[in-house]
Amino acid sequence: METSERREEKPFSVSFSFPRDALSTISLRRPNSVVSARLKERMLILFSLRKLKQLNGNIMLCPNCGNQIPDNSKWCPKCGQGTKKAPANRVVSNPNPVQPNYSPQQPYYPPQQPVYPSQPSFTPSNDEPSIGLHQSDNIKLINSLKKLRDEHNTVMVVEHDEQMMLSADWIVDMGPGAGENGGEVLFSGPPQEMLNGDGKNYKGYTFDYLRGVKSISVPDVRRKGNGQFIELKGACGNNLKNVDIKIPLGCMVGISGVSGSGKSSLINDTLMPVISNKLYRSLYTPLPYESISGIENIDKLVEVDQSPIGRSPRSNPATYTGVLTNIRKLFEETPDAKIRGFKSNRFSFNVKGGRCEMCKGAGVEIVEMNFLPSVSVKCKECNGKRFKPEVLAVKYKGKSIYDVLEMTISRAVEFFEPIPSIAQKLKSLEDVGLGYITLGQSSFTLSGGENQRVKLASELARQATGKSLYILDEPTTGLHHEDINVLMGVLQKLADQGNTIIIIEHNLDVLKSVDYLFDMGPKGGRDGGMIVAQGTPEEVAVAANSVTGEVDLQRVASKITLRLKLPDYILVPIYDQEGNPLLDDQGQIVHILIAIEKQRCQNDEQPLKGVIFHIGQRIVADQHNR
Repeated sequence: METSERREEKPFSVSFSFPRDALSTISLRRPNSVVSARLKERMLILFSLRKLKQLNGNIMLCPNCGNQIPDNSKWCPKCGQGTKKAPANRVVSNPNPVQPNYSPQQPYYPPQQPVYPSQPSFTPSNDEPSIGLHQSDNIKLINSLKKLRDEHNTVMVVEHDEQMMLSADWIVDMGPGAGENGGEVLFSGPPQEMLNGDGKNYKGYTFDYLRGVKSISVPDVRRKGNGQFIELKGACGNNLKNVDIKIPLGCMVGISGVSGSGKSSLINDTLMPVISNKLYRSLYTPLPYESISGIENIDKLVEVDQSPIGRSPRSNPATYTGVLTNIRKLFEETPDAKIRGFKSNRFSFNVKGGRCEMCKGAGVEIVEMNFLPSVSVKCKECNGKRFKPEVLAVKYKGKSIYDVLEMTISRAVEFFEPIPSIAQKLKSLEDVGLGYITLGQSSFTLSGGENQRVKLASELARQATGKSLYILDEPTTGLHHEDINVLMGVLQKLADQGNTIIIIEHNLDVLKSVDYLFDMGPKGGRDGGMIVAQGTPEEVAVAANSVTGEVDLQRVASKITLRLKLPDYILVPIYDQEGNPLLDDQGQIVHILIAIEKQRCQNDEQPLKGVIFHIGQRIVADQHNR
């Protein structure tokens, strides 16, 4: 709610209906869609009703005051009296005090109200419950939500996950875009209704990805790397079991595995602190390990997370990328600024001189509320424009510094096109899909995915050395399929420059796009902490001990097969737990044969309806057949 007020969006109203006793999913174009915060607030109000429970056994009531007594106790926590049992399948409604003519020796039951199985109840909405879950865990989550639905509850989920949306009984799709381009209900109904329709009047992205009209494509070529490696040996912190990992440089590397398998312990808590201590003399304390080599092959370590780009409300995309410095210098060279003797610091809202001193350049004032959250109100002195009137009088092409900060990124790219030093940085923001946000938009109003892409855009705008290491921990959190597509395009550009990208991820669209994949497991906790499979996504998909491979086999292989123009079979080499190819008695690599059955629609000109994979026996393929 606060986000929508800060962005000062125009008033709107959204209404839709959904059936009771159903699993409903709201699909948002992006988590920061205009309707998102207000809609979720109303959902919390609507579904905060207490869930009615049908009791299968007897409940314990106090004979003195009628208070319910815990199952593991014989005494009332309210008055200290003994217990009596109430009839089964009943709930207590407004228990009365001790009645006249009642004695403790006589059984007494307060007025009761039966719970009918057909009576629907509500559960609060869930906002992206699949975050951080492996696909195998996601299936368990969906089954749990379906059990709640089958108990006559209505479950509402705000989600981007494909499995979750296809499992829903009712979908509300919001969009079509993000920010000022969103706020519309594009579809409300059963998902099959849109999946089976022609979609001619549909102007969103969600169902285009669900129907396969749009997809995140598999790279045509897997990078082999530059021949250099970072090798970490003997990692044994937390649940890691003396893990040895050899990471190829100059490509995109994925780290997969079920939740709790040791991915973060290996990368975030061991590898990253060690490299940071070596390169920047940091004071991190990494988890135990034996040795590391190959750090000399990189010159920069960048951790790209979804944390805010600044700690102050004054932080914005213009200040983070440094483009505001160039804009202030541009205003300094205008005739109006030279006449007044203004330097570039006059056009900064972070220092005294040109900013409004009433709000200290923030444009809003914070009003402290007793026992309530603080409230932001527009500054009365500058009317939210941050600067003094004499500074706002300085114009460049008819625009003041405030007008420039209120421009969207796309509009600013056109406005500053003749100035390469500014246009280049703005174009990098537009390339990562942030053309709808404003230059001066506070970092506190940006979503995690937007903060992440601002950081990536800043890296793209810099001169590439080709020896940087980027580490991303679940970068697709809160992102729509279209946003993931844009994100992967940015990461592919960084990898094409010779940099190394390590991605810890569960999303299948990301895992199928990496060049090399390490799968950890086989399970979580004490049963994890090992690398069970490694290689290209095609090789991990058929690994014997890989849980990710079991889940990803049909989906990943189908994408690969479509890219290979649908052969009748594919041969995939088999690797052992140590990553070595499995050989037969004659020293030949053992492959597994996957036969492909193509299911076409009635009209041969339409795309394939589906692909079925039949896993055959292990065979040895010579060089020609391979």
